[in-house]
Amino acid sequence: MQKPHVYIVTSLFPYGKMSETFLAAELALESSKYDICVIPMQAASERRTCPPDVTVDTALCRRGFFKKMCFLLASICSFSFWKMLFKERKEIKSGSEFKTAVSYFYGAKLVKHYFRKKRKEIPQGSVLYSYWFSEGALGLAMARHSFPELASCRFVARAHGHDVYMKSRGIHIPCREFILEHFDIYTVSQTQAEYLKSRYPKYRDKVHHAYLGIAPLEETALSSKRTKADISFVSCSSAVAEKRLGLIFTTLCTFAQKHPHQQVCWTHIGTGIDFDLIGRPANLNIDLKGYQTIDKIYDIYRHEQLDIFLNLSCSEGLPVSLMEAINASIPIIATDAGGTREIACADTGQLLPIHFTYEDFEQAVEIVIRNHAHLQISCREYFLRNFVAKDNFDHFYDEILFPNHLTQR
Repeated sequence: MQKPHVYIVTSLFPYGKMSETFLAAELALESSKYDICVIPMQAASERRTCPPDVTVDTALCRRGFFKKMCFLLASICSFSFWKMLFKERKEIKSGSEFKTAVSYFYGAKLVKHYFRKKRKEIPQGSVLYSYWFSEGALGLAMARHSFPELASCRFVARAHGHDVYMKSRGIHIPCREFILEHFDIYTVSQTQAEYLKSRYPKYRDKVHHAYLGIAPLEETALSSKRTKADISFVSCSSAVAEKRLGLIFTTLCTFAQKHPHQQVCWTHIGTGIDFDLIGRPANLNIDLKGYQTIDKIYDIYRHEQLDIFLNLSCSEGLPVSLMEAINASIPIIATDAGGTREIACADTGQLLPIHFTYEDFEQAVEIVIRNHAHLQISCREYFLRNFVAKDNFDHFYDEILFPNHLTQR
């Protein structure tokens, strides 16, 4: 029996070290059951190894500079481009949004051109899948609209963060309703799905949610040892502004000042901290681990005393760092950004408002520490119910390939 065909348009994967990391796990789990072709839009010097069953077609990303410039010129001179600009002129509020609208429209035209050439090779009933709700999805929507050979295919896209809340990121993805007309969209959180349904009520039946996931640990961080401090916090992120690492530092400085007889430790995993750590209270120890691979992160989680995982971001999709923490049985305190509330809850720790007060933080710490032994168990159980990669990816592929056989979970 022939395997079902799935064509995945990516931004960069399998190129680059860190791009679209969840897709690597998705392919590792699903590629043996389906005939999967990955189509990256861009290339980089480093290329990751894909499972042997996966085909990578580099025709889209290996165009020469001259061909790309000719195609860009043709795109911005096209009637459809100016029609888009006129229709969406009131939505484009800044130079940054205009620049990204042009870039996404150009990328979409490249994708459409690719499928114009490939359309007769694609088997009936294939799934055409954009990993982002942006130019890949728009290009596929254009292809579906233009090429009758693709009429029997199913068109789906994931949506992660910037491609949902585009205005908060200073970007503009054009022709959203046109994409929704031709696509089913799977957001990585329920919060994102509800946002898109409210934003585009005409297409609410085209919007679903499908959690990503990670592999469950065999050994977790269940421990009552006290080797480093009376209370220990951990965070894991890059130092981009929305992660608010400076707020973690000032909040923990205040916590240490108000608890002068306790030894407080903050462990941070990730690069880029550039603010001044001088002047912290003497009872606050800071351990900067720098960049670590996921295997090393889990070694740290298992073998060091880490009482509470902190995430005080002001903007999130569905943070994988929180999945990793509860996978390792570390209770969490996090701010209510994006889909964070779908991980940070009474079963896993405490949820703070984005603009929390110090008193909010103190109370959250008190609750987590008082219930720590119970939360170590319950947060791991919550992870196993919601974020196991194999369960979530199996369900997603069943749904996109056999939609009439399943109901939305």
